[in-house]
Amino acid sequence: MLQLDPPSLIGRHSGHFWFPIIHPLMHGCQICLVAKVPDVDSGLWRSRLLFSRDSKDWQDLGEVPTSLASCMRDDGLLVLPYEFWPGTNRRCASGRGIYLKMTKGKMPTWDEQQITVAGFPHNIAPHLEGKTFLADGGDAVLPLADGALLHTYYGRLEGDRKYRLFAVVSDDGGLSWHYRATIADGQTMRAVREGPSEAATVRLDDGSLLCIYRVDSGAGIPFGRSISMDEGRTWKRLRPMYGKGSVKPQLARLADGTILLSGGRPGIYLWVCTDGMGRRWRRHDLVAHHNHSASKEDQYLTLTPGGGEAPALSTCYTSMQPIGPDAVLIAYERLGNGWGGSPGLHGATDAVFCLRARMSD
Repeated sequence: MLQLDPPSLIGRHSGHFWFPIIHPLMHGCQICLVAKVPDVDSGLWRSRLLFSRDSKDWQDLGEVPTSLASCMRDDGLLVLPYEFWPGTNRRCASGRGIYLKMTKGKMPTWDEQQITVAGFPHNIAPHLEGKTFLADGGDAVLPLADGALLHTYYGRLEGDRKYRLFAVVSDDGGLSWHYRATIADGQTMRAVREGPSEAATVRLDDGSLLCIYRVDSGAGIPFGRSISMDEGRTWKRLRPMYGKGSVKPQLARLADGTILLSGGRPGIYLWVCTDGMGRRWRRHDLVAHHNHSASKEDQYLTLTPGGGEAPALSTCYTSMQPIGPDAVLIAYERLGNGWGGSPGLHGATDAVFCLRARMSD
């Protein structure tokens, strides 16, 4: 049975305060990166770094580069960059992530860290305002059977009109990544505008890898899903996940084999799969749950934010990370003035919340 705790406030600010990303730290602590810039600032994405020891009380520690996925290392947490830039070799790119170190009982410290990705089969093409060359595909980094790490990035190769979603692997704990395969190619998707982009990957009961990804945005747009039986080297053809969509899917697998999927637009949802194979899902409405406990000023005015209201009440992006064998922490935001930045029609500030979801007998 799924149990949802009441939401806790991570923080609120005027202007832009959105796209939260949760990362687990050692000693039971968490950080949350919250973007403070408009959605059009390619190359200028910066976030506030917030820290918590209990996922309820949060401290703002300063400004860092916007980052999505993370890799736990022996002496700290490596957080990968959202944006990558080309070098002299157009089949390679690099970006600036952050490397956090933490000693028990003390606040974390960090430095910026260069991350590289290389080995693409053709030259990479610019895709965000003609500047950024690759974007991080999601929050998940998956350990492989041989000890390597698997992650996803998306972008375009020269001549492409839509995105491709790439699987990349790292043999050095996340400092350098190498192209392994194309998971899905937007050039083959006639019915979508964007192509595959934001993604999450999890291992299924039979050892195969399940990748779920955005292909477009809006009501009725399902997530795509692909399966790999060989540790990400080849991927089966896309299958649409009707009834589950549309932006930034997040996946987590609990110790008992339960798979959790969060996402939305319109709406913000959590889907639960207990068959271990990602076939059958039960939906839970996180907006309805939020409104049941939140103060009036923090409630959503519609149960389907991102469904066309102007200005939008939420991007409907979520971030989800395990915080134990049977629980996850999910972060999401409520916007005061949509993409324009608060204050506005819906409030004086943007606010970021988190809640704990736990499976129990």
